[in-house]
Amino acid sequence: MSTLAEIEKAIKQLPPAQWMEIRRWMDAHAPEEATTDAPVPAAGKLPDFLARQKARFGGRVLADSQAVLDDIRAERF
Repeated sequence: MSTLAEIEKAIKQLPPAQWMEIRRWMDAHAPEEATTDAPVPAAGKLPDFLARQKARFGGRVLADSQAVLDDIRAERF
C-alpha cells in the first residue's frame, strides 16, 4: 500500500470535526507552488482584461463600478 493510500484511509477514519484540523495543518505546511491553482503569467504579460470585460458585458457601457456589481447580482438571483 502506498503512503498516499494509507493517508487517505486514515483521514476517512477520522471524525469530521478533525478534518478541519488536518486541513489547517496542510495549509500551513503546503509548499508554495502547491497553493496556486492558476498558472503564473510570464513576466510582463498581463491577462487581457478588455477581452474579459467584452465577453462578460458585451458592448454595454456601465456608469460606475456599483452598476457593475448590481448587474452581476441581478443575474445571480
